[in-house]
Amino acid sequence: MRWLLNNECWLLNNERWLLKNECWLLNNERWLLNNERWLLNNIPILVYAIGQIVVFLSYWLYYWNSQHFKCSCKRLSVTFPLGKASAGLISVNTCILLFGCIGSFRKYTLVNKYIPFNFKQIHYLTVGSIYIWSVVHTIAHYINFSKLRNAPYTNWGIGFTGHMLVAILIVLGILSLPIIRKQLFHKFFASHIILVTGYIVFMYLHQSFCFIKTDRGTCPLPTWWIWVTIPLILYTLETVWKFTRKPIIQYNVITHTQQLIELQLPLPKTFAGKWIRLYCSRASLIEWHPFAVTNYNDDTVMCSIHIKSRGDWTRRLIKLLSEPIIQPPVFRIDGPFLHLPYHFATNIVNNRCLVFASGIGLTTFAYDIFNSPSSNTKLVIICKDITDIQWFNSSNSGNKFSKLNVHCFFTNPGTTPLVERAINENDRQILTTYSMGRPTDTDIQELIRDWKPEYIYHSGVKTFGNRIKEVWKNESSDISGKFYHVD
Repeated sequence: MRWLLNNECWLLNNERWLLKNECWLLNNERWLLNNERWLLNNIPILVYAIGQIVVFLSYWLYYWNSQHFKCSCKRLSVTFPLGKASAGLISVNTCILLFGCIGSFRKYTLVNKYIPFNFKQIHYLTVGSIYIWSVVHTIAHYINFSKLRNAPYTNWGIGFTGHMLVAILIVLGILSLPIIRKQLFHKFFASHIILVTGYIVFMYLHQSFCFIKTDRGTCPLPTWWIWVTIPLILYTLETVWKFTRKPIIQYNVITHTQQLIELQLPLPKTFAGKWIRLYCSRASLIEWHPFAVTNYNDDTVMCSIHIKSRGDWTRRLIKLLSEPIIQPPVFRIDGPFLHLPYHFATNIVNNRCLVFASGIGLTTFAYDIFNSPSSNTKLVIICKDITDIQWFNSSNSGNKFSKLNVHCFFTNPGTTPLVERAINENDRQILTTYSMGRPTDTDIQELIRDWKPEYIYHSGVKTFGNRIKEVWKNESSDISGKFYHVD
């Protein structure tokens, strides 16, 4: 009997141990799934980081082992190849940054189609890398200066141009802070152009000087001009070409609200569903603003873009187009460019999709949803009031929306009567359900649980997209599912 009691206790203890380990396994399985998703979503960043390391090691080994530099400059120790390798990385990243700014490269490249890589991400990665390698380069050369008898801290050559470059990068970094960039975008953009131009000029001057020489009196070959000259020439030629293209002088304007207008432009149907850059010298002499092409009208043979008042440029343009004027403004177009993942149009028809559109982000998805409404897709719109989405209904008519599931979150609580009246009159066909207030994590959680999407797409405020992504990670155990934020 005692033997049975002992074994029963042993079984109970082991059962408790098994339960604890089962919980541990479940927690670790979730951790592995989350990290696998993180790796899949950050493949471009990892590839970019590995590429930086490979290029750095290539430069380092060349300057450390090359017979050309078996000289007295070796007394500078590791800071000599460190300074030269970091300078090479600055040149490489500036080259990639300039290629990313070339619109034709964005227009015709196949990168976006096969690799989940966007050009805003390229901008952040390259600029961040330039700052990191600039810090390394500066520290390395300060150490090199300290080891030389006549340290050129302040002379016209290396010293002056180097310190000017450091000052430009510091000012650029301060002006690029979100609190300054968003509040004073026009001033930020103008100063950005001036400072970047100064940065490129001083870089050409900086690399033409030399203070570390071999025993034969020769200088290491500068690499800045090799990497930067070609993309700089291409960027300059494209800028000149954009301003010499035939301007658009015929267009229609439809006013939806005081803060939202529809601008119809005579563009080919191939522009529909993509995005363009719009320039108007009457609104700004230097700014080109991106807009999604939301619709194509076969009767008028025109494409539509919707412009909402969100900053100085859009406010000036809406005011300019809303008032009667003697001489109408002239527009220039750059594009079209791809912005949606290439599989979006197919997925919203064939797979379970949950599409979040916050604010003017609805224009990003409008054309494909207009032309391929499907019962497999649920569209969630976050906007201020019903007037922000009435264009969505008026732009397209008929029974096209009979299959489409739409849920709206109206963030302005004082618009409830307007919402109910508008729905009763003519917006029932596009609005299935609605809620008042901003969506909470619980609301997002319920939408994901009810719809069980294979794909989630979001366009609009990035912070809200990050919230959706976090809830999606916690809810979904299907690693094949994907989340896409579209800028």
